Amino acid sequence: MSGWGRIAGIFIPLLILTAGFAGCLDDDDDEPEEQEGPPPDYPYEEVRNFTTIDPLTNETYNATWAIFRRAQGGNCCEHYLATTHNGWITNLGGEYPTWSEDRGENWSDYRPISEPFDGLGEGAIIEAPNGDILSMSWYPYSGDRFIAYFYDSGTGRWYDNMIEREYPLFYDRPWIAVVPGPITTLAGTFPWAGIITSNLWDDMMWSLDGLNYEPMPDPSTAQGTEVFDLDFEPGPELDFLTPHREIQATPIPTGGLLLPRYFGDENAFLRPDLTWARHRTECGTPLPAPHLVIDSSGALHSVGRSGKTLIYHLSLDGGKNWSSQNFTWEEASRIEEWEFQADGVHELAVINMRVQVGDADKDIVFHILDYRESIEADSITLIGLGDVDATSGAGHELRFDFASLAILPDGGVIVSYQDSEDEDPLFALELEMPYGVDEE
Repeated sequence: MSGWGRIAGIFIPLLILTAGFAGCLDDDDDEPEEQEGPPPDYPYEEVRNFTTIDPLTNETYNATWAIFRRAQGGNCCEHYLATTHNGWITNLGGEYPTWSEDRGENWSDYRPISEPFDGLGEGAIIEAPNGDILSMSWYPYSGDRFIAYFYDSGTGRWYDNMIEREYPLFYDRPWIAVVPGPITTLAGTFPWAGIITSNLWDDMMWSLDGLNYEPMPDPSTAQGTEVFDLDFEPGPELDFLTPHREIQATPIPTGGLLLPRYFGDENAFLRPDLTWARHRTECGTPLPAPHLVIDSSGALHSVGRSGKTLIYHLSLDGGKNWSSQNFTWEEASRIEEWEFQADGVHELAVINMRVQVGDADKDIVFHILDYRESIEADSITLIGLGDVDATSGAGHELRFDFASLAILPDGGVIVSYQDSEDEDPLFALELEMPYGVDEE
């Protein structure tokens, strides 16, 4: 485990509140500054030190991160980051897939020869249970076209397919999720299905090969109710199947996909035959929030937003009982964007929060280590300079459309952010593992 150089403790404007325990079976003004002088021996073109805080002591440390820019897969407004079980970093914030197989030292991309790129695409990417990679980019300013990209782990090759506009159109960028199988349809049995949808879950397509997509019914067509608990022993691959928070979908290890609280207190469940049902647990208690992550250890993580606070809930018994913790930044007027990821192998949960403080946004990463022992933050890192106001949506001079966060198999974090170093969003790769996470 790499150490962090200690510097003088300062007052940190941070508030973390405990929110209690619920069950259904058993009842100063100084700003932290970015530190200069990163170690010279890292094999990256750009390395920065970010201020990291021990919330128990208020002491601060230098944490070293590698920095990447639009050239590594983003666009004017976002990165869409994900990781794979064998340690790839993947990114499809822009027109085509970009990836690194060696922890960011070298980067590759896949571009269809016949397709011109105008810098205006926006996409999504995720790994499937067998190591395949599903991805798609949308070209809203080039005829409203889509290109599906697929990496076949068996052949080690990328493929692509243009999807014409007779398919339903998205109101916004595509979001992607994978449905663990076996998937059984009239066409046969498949190891997984890919789902592409808009922000509204009403323009949906599904694929059984990662290249050809067709429209599918939305969750309002649900027939019947499936009752089962969420107590699983999934295995390590599930840590890399978690889709972006915006899609609010949870892969089920035994097959299918859950949309938490889609029907209020009940969930929507996409069965392994790709039909929809309502879902509730045998316990009958609703999930705490619409965002649910099931990690490789079977722990359930549910995160919701209330004002400028994120409420993190954890269940270690399939959702029967929950502990909870509030996370906020005291000086913030609001939360602009946020994301959450968990890793069951390292018992690591990570919250990325982008908050408005005065006229600028700050990007903050909370590490929660050994979450089975405590769900309080063990470290808090201020990512970037925190000196620009970048807002999602068209018409803004600087755009940061959504937060993006991923965890590598060694426990290292990758997170998008924005500051005055670049007019486009950047992303940072953690080079020093936090306390309690061993480097592979």
